Amino acid sequence: MSNICQICRTEFTKDKCKNCGFEMPRFTFLSEDDANEWYRKFLENHKKKKRCESCGNTLQEEWKFCPFCGEKETQVNDEYFLRDILGRSLGSAIFNERNEYVINNLLFVGDECPSEASQIYITMSDNQSVIEFYLFENISEDRENKYVTSCLNERGEEQYTDPALKVRSIGKVIIELPQNTQKGTPIEVSFCVNAAGVKVIAMNLATNQPIKTIFA
Repeated sequence: MSNICQICRTEFTKDKCKNCGFEMPRFTFLSEDDANEWYRKFLENHKKKKRCESCGNTLQEEWKFCPFCGEKETQVNDEYFLRDILGRSLGSAIFNERNEYVINNLLFVGDECPSEASQIYITMSDNQSVIEFYLFENISEDRENKYVTSCLNERGEEQYTDPALKVRSIGKVIIELPQNTQKGTPIEVSFCVNAAGVKVIAMNLATNQPIKTIFA
């Protein structure tokens, strides 16, 4: 059975989150109000603790370096600040250089949140009306080989992917191109991730004009 960490929202299967150190309570709450009050107090206490900015582990006040990851600690106004990080990697489906339909991860587990990445698409014909692609999340941390097998093929049909990577489609992006868009026009698509979710913005680099984008 898996749990969702109340701090970094990462899914984990044991009592303690390896990503940030959160430990699940070992008792049953009598009501939802009791649970909410416990988590509120826990979060207040969690933020007061000195924690590593890189790995999130709890540190002793006198430590200047994190023994878990080796990062030097930075102090600001006598308070150590906790970074929000992504609990999932994010990428769009593309055809790679071997003509394989794969996910090209642009943002990764552990990246700071909010975060932003962009990718350039090229129109394939004159008067092309739309650019469409799926957006996926997964838990791959491989920044060298960014490609991950999609859970959907190019026709939107389900296909096998590594279950350990927890690949999931989070929506389809539709970019409505203006009339008379020429073949070979570069369209830059930016993916902005924050606590509220994902925002997709498209820009015609040939005209520096924004393009209507639907993310559903």
